[in-house]
This record gives sequence, C-alpha cells and structure tokens, in this order.
Amino acid sequence: MFFHSDHVKPEIVKDLLDKNEATLIDVRTKEEYDAIHIRGARLLTLEGMPENLSQYPDKTKTYIVYCQSGHRSGSAARLMRKAGYTNVLDLGGIYNWPYETDNAK
Repeated sequence: MFFHSDHVKPEIVKDLLDKNEATLIDVRTKEEYDAIHIRGARLLTLEGMPENLSQYPDKTKTYIVYCQSGHRSGSAARLMRKAGYTNVLDLGGIYNWPYETDNAK
C-alpha cells in the first residue's frame, strides 16, 4: 500500500525520487527550507503557491509536497488538486523523512 492515512510513505517517495519520477516541493518558509530540507526539494512556499504554480506547467506529472508537520502540505496538496494537478502526493512533515537531508551550511 502506498499511503498511510492521507500521506504517502517515505519509502515510496524515496523510490519515486531515485527513479526521477516525481518533483519534490517544500511548502515551508524560506527560513525553514534554508535551515534543513530534503535533498533535491524545491522551495515553493504555501503562501506563494497560488501565484507561482506556473513554475510547474505539467499538471499530469507527479508532485510530492511536504512541510514541517503535515498541516501546510495537506493544504498545498488540496490547492494543487483544485488547480488541476492530477497526481499530487502528500509526504506530510519533514520529520517523517528518515533519509538524507541538506542542512544549513
């Protein structure tokens, strides 16, 4: 099973990323992202999402969103689906991620 409650499991996300089959989007603030983020994640804050979704024109591609605890990622996933994105997965919070991260230098 891919999902645990409303969230996709970290091992599924890692597999999709390792195969380059998904884009990982961090919806936290720039400060949170700069402090620590999942390797390969792109920053698109939840607040900036409505105006900046045009950065991701392919609405059929797989996108995975995450935040700090899971609340903002759920909002981001709903917003993306409402905007017509058909394959949006919610990882939840970064604390669910047991793999490599990039930390502030």
